[in-house]
Amino acid sequence: MDLTAQIQKTYSHMNKHPYHLHAICVHDGNAYSGHYYAFIYDRFMNKWRRFNDIRVTDVTEEEVFKESNGGSGWTSAYWAVYINEELEKQLNKIPLYTYKYNER
Repeated sequence: MDLTAQIQKTYSHMNKHPYHLHAICVHDGNAYSGHYYAFIYDRFMNKWRRFNDIRVTDVTEEEVFKESNGGSGWTSAYWAVYINEELEKQLNKIPLYTYKYNER
């Protein structure tokens, strides 16, 4: 059995539970120092956003994957969050952009 067939057989059970990319944490820096920020996909508005400290900006999908793959200086993905299809359907109904930060 070739490698491709082995991989398909090993992971075939995962096809029953499709997952979708929801967020990516990016590290900008090197092993000694740097800064973290996140890209989160807003399913209600169908757009990616960059959450960088107190600044939230809309970004293109191209920007997300360029920065996550090391295509912008010292940036690279640190971890990724996937959600299952059922949760995705629920998130499609929630206008997340309407939530506000409450100071205490």
